[in-house]
Amino acid sequence: MEEMPEKRELNFVAIFIALLLAGAAIGAMVWKSIDSSPGYEVTKKKISPVELIDFRRNIEQMVLSHTVRHEGKTPIVHPPAGSDIYLLARHHDWGKYILELEQGKPYRLHLTSLDVRHSLVVHKLNLMNRIAVGELITVKFSPAKAGRFELRCGDYCGPQHHNMIGTIIVLASHASVLEKPESSQ
Repeated sequence: MEEMPEKRELNFVAIFIALLLAGAAIGAMVWKSIDSSPGYEVTKKKISPVELIDFRRNIEQMVLSHTVRHEGKTPIVHPPAGSDIYLLARHHDWGKYILELEQGKPYRLHLTSLDVRHSLVVHKLNLMNRIAVGELITVKFSPAKAGRFELRCGDYCGPQHHNMIGTIIVLASHASVLEKPESSQ
């Protein structure tokens, strides 16, 4: 028995719709992984005005306690591995300091925004997260690559958006650096 042409067309449409839905589901999973820093644990919560004041104090304390040197007038802040680090997005700025971290060591990065929605984007570290006003984001991560990386804002945040560039320096771990044998003289 031969199927009727209408029935074959209906089967084709059903298969096409099933493939389309499967593709949309896979696309949604890929998009979710891009927005939530793959390989990192991300938590979000509301931040109160009192907590925002404490957040700013935490930044000041971090910079005062962990500045190891300066690049021009900019402090380079090297918090110990396993510690809390802070970035406050505001007025086209990530803060007046450079973070220096260690490759492969864990950190808890706390992010919030003071003025408008921003997005933290550090492409080469696969670090990407949107930051809404009134929201505190904590990212538990271990930088996998050594180098000097730019922090960019991924959301247009005003006329000086293009100037919203910060820096993270990740120092190579001792385990990944090959030691040269001493030369005999």
